Amino acid sequence: MEVIQRELDNFSKIITQSPRQTVAIALSISACAYLVLSSFKKNKKEKNGLKKIPTPKGKVPYFGHIFSIGEIPVLQFNKWHKELGPIISVKMGVQNWVSVGEPYLANKIFNVNGKYTSNRPLTTFLSKHYSCGNKGIVIGNPSDEWNKTRGAALQILAPKNRKQFEQLHIPEADLFIDDLLTTTAKEGSVNVEPLLRFMTMNVVVSTCFGKRAESINDPLFKEVCYITDTTTDIMSTEINSFLPIMTIFDILFRTEAKMKKFITERRDPFFKQLLQEAIDNKVDCFATALMEMEGVNNPTNVLVTLSDLILTGNDTSAVMLTWAIVVLCHYPAVQKKISAELDQFIREHKRVPTFEERENLPYSISVQKECMRFRPAMAFGISHEADQDLEVDGYLIPKGTTLIANMHHIHHNEDFYPDADKFVPDRYLNDLRPMYTTASAPIEGRDQFNFGFGRRVCIGTYLAELEIFNVWVRLFSRCKIEPIIGENGEPQYPDIDRIAYAAAILPAFNPVVRVVKRENSLI
Repeated sequence: MEVIQRELDNFSKIITQSPRQTVAIALSISACAYLVLSSFKKNKKEKNGLKKIPTPKGKVPYFGHIFSIGEIPVLQFNKWHKELGPIISVKMGVQNWVSVGEPYLANKIFNVNGKYTSNRPLTTFLSKHYSCGNKGIVIGNPSDEWNKTRGAALQILAPKNRKQFEQLHIPEADLFIDDLLTTTAKEGSVNVEPLLRFMTMNVVVSTCFGKRAESINDPLFKEVCYITDTTTDIMSTEINSFLPIMTIFDILFRTEAKMKKFITERRDPFFKQLLQEAIDNKVDCFATALMEMEGVNNPTNVLVTLSDLILTGNDTSAVMLTWAIVVLCHYPAVQKKISAELDQFIREHKRVPTFEERENLPYSISVQKECMRFRPAMAFGISHEADQDLEVDGYLIPKGTTLIANMHHIHHNEDFYPDADKFVPDRYLNDLRPMYTTASAPIEGRDQFNFGFGRRVCIGTYLAELEIFNVWVRLFSRCKIEPIIGENGEPQYPDIDRIAYAAAILPAFNPVVRVVKRENSLI
């Protein structure tokens, strides 16, 4: 109760002379008091004979575990999973969260019971403003329009369109590698993150609208970065869905009004302009293809769907490649084997391999997959919600529970991945299937889980895998990744053990390396 009193004391300091604000604050505090008292009551819905999902210690009335999760929540969740098991119940303010950290249990919840666990939790920003009332396919909940839009997106982003995508991907990959080499030659090192972000942004924007930025100073690049960064910031700081008392701050600082203004005055006009340019110029791209499809071509639905693809398709691929580069900087012998495998193909065919020839590169593909498993791009993915009471493995998951797949813990599960905490380059030598096919495979056939589960599996899986492959074969055909050299002449390797947390899992420090031309490169 001392914590609650301290928080209420803090709120009292912001009371102004405005009667409207004073009344609003009083009502919010009264609601808080009611919720605090309610939190002491036992959950009468719990069914006899079912196991109780373990709950970590440190729960505070009303606030739950919010004060316990720390600056990097996934690390605390990992500790709780190690202590309590594969499934834990965490109280995030007034919300009930269930975190799943084991592949087989995650499969039962998100795939086997996918009919009941495919909704998204409602939040003010995402549900009301970002998705414009259940439009799009990432945040919007299943509906007839959602099913048609998702089906249309999968058709457009299908492997049959590989050659069209590669016309966009390959030039961007070559420019990216040129920039790595040029920057290293000039400055002695290169921070790979901004260059990767520029490349992946161009890939996804050109896929959507048939348009690219010329440099990191191009207004197009800056505006896309602003919109994606602002969207992510609002998503990560919207706390009133966890703590309704924070509505006080919405009233005082007009938070929701700012959310609406960002969408209606910044995001929507920008994407509408790009969409209209693509239509006027008859560009063959994702945007114009959607507008021609009956049942999905509602302009608002198309706009939100394009925003979905830009938001999810940009940073995720950049993060995956960032981790691969900084991890492999630690393993020069692995790089040599990758390059030797590529050189053998180049000698025989006088060119680098295409995605369809990936089975000629078993070691390269295995390492690529292992990098994605060893350092997954997402901490929790995008949360789901149970739309009815569920019984899974003897546990009761109540209706309305927010469900999260702890991607970091899942990818380090010892039962599924022996020696999970070790980087094992040849782990996947016997599994060279494309990741876009294994993403929908039975649980025993899954290689990794970065692209999600069930009905919510990422629609851009093939596009991301194709992009990563085209960068990979060109990078290691031409270059080697080396650590920077410190003032004392000793190599300084990038830190791959400490992470930073935003929407994705990132290296804690700038991913700075040296990318140099291979002396024996064949291209």
